[in-house]
Amino acid sequence: MTEFTVWAPAAARVRLRLPGVADHDLRRGPDGWWRAEVPGTGPGTDYAFLLDDDERPLPDPRSPWQPAGVPGPSRRYDHAAFRWTDQGWTGRQLPGSVLYELHVGTFTPEGTFDAAIGHLDHLVDLGVDQVELLTVNAFDGEHSWGYDEVSWYAPHQPYGGPDGLKRLVDAAHTKGLGMILDVAYHHFGPAGAHPPIFAPYLSEQNNPWGRTVDLDGSHADGVRRHIIDSVLMWLRDYHVDGLRLDGVPAAPGSRLLHELTAAVESLSVQLGRPLSLIAEPDVNDPAHHALPTLFTGDRAAQPLSAGLLRVGATLLMTAPLTPMLFMGEEWAASAPWQFLTSRPEPDLVTAVAVGRRRQFAGHGWAAGEVPDRQDRQAIVRSRLDWAELDKPEHREMYDFYRRLIALRRSRPDLSDPRRSRNDVRHGDQFLLMRRGECLVVANLAGKPQRINLSGVVRRVLLATESGVTVMRDGIELPPESAAIVAL
Repeated sequence: MTEFTVWAPAAARVRLRLPGVADHDLRRGPDGWWRAEVPGTGPGTDYAFLLDDDERPLPDPRSPWQPAGVPGPSRRYDHAAFRWTDQGWTGRQLPGSVLYELHVGTFTPEGTFDAAIGHLDHLVDLGVDQVELLTVNAFDGEHSWGYDEVSWYAPHQPYGGPDGLKRLVDAAHTKGLGMILDVAYHHFGPAGAHPPIFAPYLSEQNNPWGRTVDLDGSHADGVRRHIIDSVLMWLRDYHVDGLRLDGVPAAPGSRLLHELTAAVESLSVQLGRPLSLIAEPDVNDPAHHALPTLFTGDRAAQPLSAGLLRVGATLLMTAPLTPMLFMGEEWAASAPWQFLTSRPEPDLVTAVAVGRRRQFAGHGWAAGEVPDRQDRQAIVRSRLDWAELDKPEHREMYDFYRRLIALRRSRPDLSDPRRSRNDVRHGDQFLLMRRGECLVVANLAGKPQRINLSGVVRRVLLATESGVTVMRDGIELPPESAAIVAL
């Protein structure tokens, strides 16, 4: 016997529609939840709900599977049926990790979870610790950057659906990589959003994506429950190691974040592995405040040079934050990132290191030139060209990233998340960052520059360019270069 449930607090009647049989009336229970037990409706059964006297079948707001897309019927799914092979996985702590952010639809020519598995060895060789997927929740249509998601419980079917995502997570764990998911619980996409028809999920407040999720209204308890249950599902049923809450739908200290944190901590104890919630990018480090002056200005509208890309990478990998590489950044991929959004860059240091390769609306696009989110050609243009790795200039950048990440891993001072062990000084196109017994020095000028130091350099651990000269009380760097030195 299978139970169907749905939250529809304002409905006077709710029916369940199944293939080839008469509709079933659901019984109303406490707090606006409707239920019905129907025999012979196990995994693989398609279903939909009808509200009041409306004959329009609607997908389940908590649908685990939308094989025909978000407008189609929902399908029952058995999470216990998947055969995991990651039983030995003990998880990864977020502090000290290096994240690799990728968009499933453009990471490979195929744009699927299974195709992404074929490039996991590349990430292992690069040295990253965890993979962060841009949102994979089901959205209307086949192609999108993902942040117009409408179904918070179902992986996007063109990517590979529930089983495809599980295969990717399982393969990543087998290779020692953690898996983080981006989720956007502060809004629903502009098309195909059926949950707000069932319940008052949305407030009257607008943001760049439309109306925001209502966490303060009379039904806020049900809205929070919808979000929390989704978070726990990804962590428990898909074995992911953490979630990044894009555009956090609540202020720090809010009831939602308090309940989320408590629920995730409890699940972590049950599962016996660390679970992470990333609520906001870490923007409080002094390096973040120095970088806008150093990297913007006349250069803002132009791609960064290879030298400045290496400088940005060096600062990214040594600052007291969790660094995040965007796919292809490690080899200076030429493919642009062409998707419609007014979302600001999530992390300033990442934006600098990418060299504005991610071109967002209002961030590198002229008016009227922003591609539509379903523009097939924009998808094709945005896909990584993996053959570039065989070209000398791209291989050189990739090898630099490998050495940089390896150095970060070998020197605990460089990955220490404590800001108390970080001291930043900057001046006319230069930056000094003290990281324990290491010092990061950057020259952003187009000419050589001598920078005075307060300590004695024992040796140069890594330099972005040849020609670094160490003196008794300072260091001279070539144009647009950086060095990491031991004191």
